[in-house]
Amino acid sequence: MIYDKLTPLEYLEFVAGLWSVDGRTAMDMARTLLHFPGLWDQRN
Repeated sequence: MIYDKLTPLEYLEFVAGLWSVDGRTAMDMARTLLHFPGLWDQRN
């Protein structure tokens, strides 16, 4: 399945694209979501 091959950051960018969220907003939201549980260092 494609979701298994995406990094956490790629997955969040993918979902943002589905909802037509602009790139800058998507990155800001991804940064917040990945920092909260301590996943920012594993984003790639």
